[in-house]
Amino acid sequence: MLRVKKVKDKWFVYAILCGNGSIYIGQTNDLLERWELHKKGKGSQWTKKYPPLKLFYFEEVDSQMNALYRERELKKTSGRRMLKRLLQKAGSQAGEPAEKLLERIKEKMITEII
Repeated sequence: MLRVKKVKDKWFVYAILCGNGSIYIGQTNDLLERWELHKKGKGSQWTKKYPPLKLFYFEEVDSQMNALYRERELKKTSGRRMLKRLLQKAGSQAGEPAEKLLERIKEKMITEII
């Protein structure tokens, strides 16, 4: 698998649909690595107990502080409602298989590095 170098000050806030229908929300500076950890049951206690089905949403932000802030916002009721609506409707990022979504991220990051 092609490894993409981490780009300084690039952080991601993401949402994963889990096997029990819940939504796991997190933040990381390496989305590809974090997804792999979640799939192996090592990303968090939640995704270990309720295996991830798909990475259905992500946002790119410019700092860890902004990622933490946005993660908190998405974990509030209004943020969870928005994520649930995304799951219900087709289009954009919602429903795209994680591997395709991560491939697009990888291509974008390679383009930005070059």
